[in-house]
Amino acid sequence: MAISKISEYGGVIQGNFDDEEIITGISCSAVKAGHLCGLTDAGITDLVNTTSHDEFIGICIEHHKMDMDTVIGAGKIVSIVVPQDGHLYACICANLGSSLPGFSAGFGGTAGTLAAVAAIEGEHIARTYKYTSGDTAGIFVWGA
Repeated sequence: MAISKISEYGGVIQGNFDDEEIITGISCSAVKAGHLCGLTDAGITDLVNTTSHDEFIGICIEHHKMDMDTVIGAGKIVSIVVPQDGHLYACICANLGSSLPGFSAGFGGTAGTLAAVAAIEGEHIARTYKYTSGDTAGIFVWGA
């Protein structure tokens, strides 16, 4: 059965890293744990491949008062983990079409998701770590 929820991995941040940077802000669109997020003049929003990658700030993490698979509405406080090279994160993704470890993923056409991409700069790319073709959530290692 295809994995489609961050809760099936126990949360966004995978592993015991003591140096994760978490930032907090107000959402200006609906986001949920595992979405790629950016910062605009209006607030925190989920990103799509047409959005400037310069706006990228990180991955939305689960809200402490909500089920981790629940959408967090606009105007709510959200927390974002700033991804670091080599760290593992559970993210929402499109069907990447490949189960090969190390398959490249970047900003997708659906808001907040990772999708199969050609090479882009390393700080905006993830590689599959635990993913099966057909899943819409997976664990990714961040960085080139």
